Amino acid sequence: MSEHTQTDGDVPDLNINVGSLRDLDSLRIATAPQLRKFSGFYQRGIRPRVAWDLRGVEPGKMNLAALTAFLSVAERMRAFSDQPQVGWVGFKPRVFGFWHDIAFLQWIRVLDLIRWQPPDIVGGYGQYVSQTNPNTKILRFACPDPLPVFRDESEFEGWKNDQRERHVEALRSPCGAVFYRVGDRGGATRSVFENVVYAVAELITNSHYWGRAPAYIGLQRSTAGISVAACDTGHGFVSALSRKRLLFGRGPAVDRHVDALIVGSLINSELYGLRRAIQSVVDSRGWVTVASFDAVVTGGCPQLASERATAAKNGIKRMALSPFA
Repeated sequence: MSEHTQTDGDVPDLNINVGSLRDLDSLRIATAPQLRKFSGFYQRGIRPRVAWDLRGVEPGKMNLAALTAFLSVAERMRAFSDQPQVGWVGFKPRVFGFWHDIAFLQWIRVLDLIRWQPPDIVGGYGQYVSQTNPNTKILRFACPDPLPVFRDESEFEGWKNDQRERHVEALRSPCGAVFYRVGDRGGATRSVFENVVYAVAELITNSHYWGRAPAYIGLQRSTAGISVAACDTGHGFVSALSRKRLLFGRGPAVDRHVDALIVGSLINSELYGLRRAIQSVVDSRGWVTVASFDAVVTGGCPQLASERATAAKNGIKRMALSPFA
């Protein structure tokens, strides 16, 4: 990962090596400093050219949450760039086949996020298509434009409830395909499913209103279990809590990302917040990671499930929430 300045128009390039994409945290570490540099350039009126180095990825070793978050970051950068980003890849047809199956390549093409280098390198993977569980996908929920302006909190809550229910209905089919096996529609799985779907729908709504950003949802069922990733590159938990306090006059005052994460994960255990979903996942011997900017709370320890004060640190096989909010 390095930075250098081009002589062509004195436009800086940001070169970001994402490594193997084996986990969410490594992607966060690789991208966070470069995102800060990107913001700095943009604030000075410079639109830097971005190049991603994905030559380190290997088939069967990529993390779906990391890929989901990568798309979120790439779209954010594209929105503030004059041209698509560059993506350096090696010729790895098995990787391309997996990317095709999970809609990773689809979003890159539809949103014009990346131009691959060398040119025409992404191809020749036809024999490796449809080798992934067909229910393993990356979904995208576009941000409404324009977003409404509210006169009071009750008006906002009415809009938010309507949006959340729309997202729940859109999530039921793809999430149900991941959570349930044929003939399985009850028991503890049903409870976890409902809580997770509503929590993810809440996150999508929050991504749109507080983050002003689209939300990406990664869904996977494998031999390792069920994974759900909800990612956006919005304004973060601190900003969301601060804006809510400013607009509606309630909520805690926090200025550290880790404090905002914990507060956001503990609020609203009875309805649709993260706390109830986290509790369900932990009770089912699952794992949760919640991250925002430089803060991460993560874990999964069933014996802590009844300890409300530490619920935010625990965690679906696996559930990753807003890693780049």
